[in-house]
Amino acid sequence: MDRLVYTALSGLKGQMNAQATIANNIANASTVGYRADRVNFERLLVQGDGHDSRQPSAETVVDMDRRAGAITQTGRGLDVAITGEGWLAVQAADGSEAYTRRGDLRVAPSGVLETGDGFPVMGSGGPITVPPHDKIMIATDGTLSIVPPGADPAQPPQIIDQLKLVSDKGSTTVKGLDNLLHVRGGGALPEDLDAT
Repeated sequence: MDRLVYTALSGLKGQMNAQATIANNIANASTVGYRADRVNFERLLVQGDGHDSRQPSAETVVDMDRRAGAITQTGRGLDVAITGEGWLAVQAADGSEAYTRRGDLRVAPSGVLETGDGFPVMGSGGPITVPPHDKIMIATDGTLSIVPPGADPAQPPQIIDQLKLVSDKGSTTVKGLDNLLHVRGGGALPEDLDAT
């Protein structure tokens, strides 16, 4: 096949991949906490005789959009929004620690606090388990407290755990296929005590 066709096909392939990335971003525009992928194109210079006019393109998904999205008031006691650049620690499907900004939390029938897409939320000692309760509250610092069943309303709420909020500053992180942020090469991010 003519070399010119290969050059044209490289550009076509890049445009198709970019279109798929944009379509995925549009499809997830209303998904809580979704971070859009960003695509970048670069021209590859082919070295050697007779290649001066050929510059195939290479497309890569560079990163995701890390800017904070708009905060929507829902009125649900378990919906949280992280202000600033913090991330909420969750347990990924493989058991490793991963990160999200998805704040539509719920208590699973097993008692585990999880995100709207089913990932267990991490606290100071691992995934947070919520005991039976009449009321559950999350403070602005991430402290999770409950009013036990039949408790005297005059008594202060019982503190269960605190949401693990982290910062990815200074760390190399990547967006996984599960739409969660992962530390490149494994590991966990340090807790950010200033995140709210």
